[in-house]
Amino acid sequence: MFPISPILIGLICFAIAYSIFSVMMQRRLANMPRVSELQRNMKTKMDEYKTKAKGSASNDELSKIQSELGAISSELMKHQLKPMLVIFPVFIVVFYFFLPAIFPPQTAVTLFSYPLSYRSTFVVVAAVLGIALSSTLMLRDRRKYKKTAPAASSNA
Repeated sequence: MFPISPILIGLICFAIAYSIFSVMMQRRLANMPRVSELQRNMKTKMDEYKTKAKGSASNDELSKIQSELGAISSELMKHQLKPMLVIFPVFIVVFYFFLPAIFPPQTAVTLFSYPLSYRSTFVVVAAVLGIALSSTLMLRDRRKYKKTAPAASSNA
């Protein structure tokens, strides 16, 4: 067992708080129902494009579908990147201003027998927690939207 220093505990708590904040901001700003709808539309249009490309569709039909795919792709990217406009600046402020103000510059932390600087420790813990939280919530949302998608399309 490795010794747990108060600095490591502080870094982990700070990384947990940042990870929770970033995941909450992603969920609030990303408009997940719309993203899910756009992804379904994109899949439908791609399937339509592939079918028509294999058949004897005219270039006008294919270019029309391509332009629709471009519009859907553009909107999807906008919804997915919008949270980064908030999360990334907050990360920069935390990384370059808050961490150096709270922890001494020469602070080294041992994490699973690996000596790391306090900044590296923060990034590792925040990244692992952020990925774990985002993946868990994404899987939960995917199940939720799959259950609601057939009901919504059958009502139309």
